[in-house]
Parts: sequence; structure tokens; C-alpha cells
Amino acid sequence: EYEWLALQFDQVNPIQWVTAAFMHASLGHLIGNMIFLWCFGLIVEGKIGSVQFSLLYLGLALADGAIGQVPMFLFSSHAGQAVGASGVIFALIVIAMIWAPKNEIQVFYWWFFFLMGTMEVSVLVVGGFFIGKEILTLFLVTGLTGLRMSSAVLHLLGASVGIPFAVYMLQAKRVDCEGYDLFTQMGWSTGLRPEHFNLLWFLQ
Repeated sequence: EYEWLALQFDQVNPIQWVTAAFMHASLGHLIGNMIFLWCFGLIVEGKIGSVQFSLLYLGLALADGAIGQVPMFLFSSHAGQAVGASGVIFALIVIAMIWAPKNEIQVFYWWFFFLMGTMEVSVLVVGGFFIGKEILTLFLVTGLTGLRMSSAVLHLLGASVGIPFAVYMLQAKRVDCEGYDLFTQMGWSTGLRPEHFNLLWFLQ
């Protein structure tokens, strides 16, 4: 009876863009997403505070839901549905990579029963690893079955949603990274100004 809250590909329903991000297929699905939200969401929330973070989260959910549902409705057979916060969380991973690439996350590793322990790894490396894993998965799945909607596609769509939000808030000085953001650290200039992101102006 809760299926109408999932992201259904046979319709365009903006309500589902938000509700689907709070639905999960199983307890394991929920716990997995919450671990990543805890790791990367804390970094983003620490930069902008809980109120702006809540607005950002909902904005990411709307954008991620739209980019997942609208193309499937227009260009596919309308079959299937999607649930879960992972698209939003991949967006937060990208935002953390841009805002705080040198921050470190304590990572637990376990290689069979021979090697296990913890180590400090930068946000840029951890985030890059998981995004790289999704890209590899997408190529493998596409090679076997052709391009279709999958968790890898949804995760990467979510990651792509995070980029304009991260850049806009940085350029509009909605977040202060104290010179430790990716662009400053790499000596890059985006050449973008806040007015280039008028669609995201509601975050102000």
C-alpha cells in the first residue's frame, strides 16, 4: 500500500521525488545508506548547519527524483520503480569531495581473515573509490545487458546532481571552506558566478 510513495517510472509525480528518498527496500538497504549519510552528511552539515543542510537534502532529493523519473517516463517502457536515499547520498559524497577533499574518514578494512583494521583516508579518495566502483559496475552491466536503469545509473545520476549544488553554494558564498575546497586546493577557477545558477536561488 506504500508503492505510490516510490519513484514510479510510468508517471511524472514531483511528490515521489521526495518521498522515494525516504523509502527503502529492506532494513539492510536503510542501514547501508545511513552509514554513508553519517560519514559524508556530517561533513556537509558541519559546513552549513542543520537548517541549511535540511533544505539542501530536500533540494537534492527533488533534483535526483526528477532526473531519475522524467527521462524514464519519456524515453522508456515505463516499467519499474526506485526507492532509497542513495542518489541523494551520492550527491552528498560529491559535495563533501568538493568542499572538504582533505578531510579524513576513518575506514575499517577487512581482507578475508588475514588483514583487518582501520586507517585514515581522505574524503576525496573514499568518495572517488565509491564513484569509480559505480562507473565500473555501469560499464560491466551495460556490456552484458545494454544500457538500462539500474542502481549504478541511479547512484551516478545522484552524484551528477551534487556538482551544481556544491559549486553554486561555494560561488555564492553560502558555505565557507576556508580555502580547503577542491577548486582552491587544485588552483582551479570555475569562472562561474551565482547568477549562472538561478534555478538554485531558492537555497538563499
